[in-house]
Amino acid sequence: MVGKRSAPGDNSCKGSGVNRVSVAAILVIGDDTWEAGACNSLGGELIEGPENCEGSPIVCLDVLGQTILQRVIADLRHAGIGEITLVADDSLAGLVHTLPVRTLEISLVHRPTSAWLAVGRTLHEYARNGISSVLLMRLGAYVEVEFSDLLDFHHARVETVTRAYDRHGRLDLWLINPQECFEYQLPFDPWPAAEEEFPVDSYFVGGYVNRLRDGRDYRRLVVDALLSRCSIRPQGSEVKPGVWAGEGAKVHRGSRIVAPAFIGAKTRIEDGTLITRCSAIESGCRVDYGTVIEDSSLLPETCVGADLDVCHSLVCRNHVLDLRRNVVVEVDDPSLIDSAQSHLWTDGNSVGFPLRGSLHHLRYRGQRAFASPQSS
Repeated sequence: MVGKRSAPGDNSCKGSGVNRVSVAAILVIGDDTWEAGACNSLGGELIEGPENCEGSPIVCLDVLGQTILQRVIADLRHAGIGEITLVADDSLAGLVHTLPVRTLEISLVHRPTSAWLAVGRTLHEYARNGISSVLLMRLGAYVEVEFSDLLDFHHARVETVTRAYDRHGRLDLWLINPQECFEYQLPFDPWPAAEEEFPVDSYFVGGYVNRLRDGRDYRRLVVDALLSRCSIRPQGSEVKPGVWAGEGAKVHRGSRIVAPAFIGAKTRIEDGTLITRCSAIESGCRVDYGTVIEDSSLLPETCVGADLDVCHSLVCRNHVLDLRRNVVVEVDDPSLIDSAQSHLWTDGNSVGFPLRGSLHHLRYRGQRAFASPQSS
């Protein structure tokens, strides 16, 4: 979500032909039950579901050092929107409460109550408080839109609601006049159903859109960001052309990083490693000596052992998603792939992983490193 910058703390937005208006935002995360089926709640396993990966919504996973949720909130702030309400399933409480935003209003919903009921109540509250326009987003897809243009479009029309769409169909992005909705004296709950009760206009989004349905879409977003196909930029310093490193990242001089690539904060890359083909190693990871990471992403706090090939994969702790076969497997040998919390890793000299007799579980060079589902 991209918008033009306004002065910090300014809760109003100004379009080219629009008077100063009071704008707020509602972000919905973790509830696509009305359209695509229930999201999986947080869990300890890497689970593939609608807009889910590693058991949580994809928008809550780091993409080059920052989550989509954090990026959207920052973009809304830069667009001058000061009042933001985040509506989420209470199973995501541990995630949303770590957001570095002090002024964010958080509404947690306990299932089976729909998050959209909380959206309706928030719209009513905004209407009573005199908010003239509300940007409502369900954070499933990643959408880049010029906010001032959307606001101009909405206020140039007479409809109460404007909904965005792209060439593939409707997006869960609305601009709403809550006071006009309130005048209809119709129930808001749940919002997507109530939308049909109001005049609705359509706004075409010609910018970058990634619906983030699964791990493959997540990986495509990482690649597109590294290749500057979208507005996402890595969180860190560009240590050489096309290679970014986060704060506290340690890269051994004997390793090779081929641009474009990303090394997250407090990540360690050991001697003899190769990071190539738009690979991203997120924060708190470790890649041991002689290992190749090719066309892959390692999610935070993931450690990969020595002399392995990890290709065309999304890796989270001891779970691997083979992006070509769309198969998720669990690696039960910590000498191969493990969490960064494992006692096998030290802050001293590189001791690496002892390669115990589990190599038959992996496919090696020239292919990809993942545990074979046929192996016992």
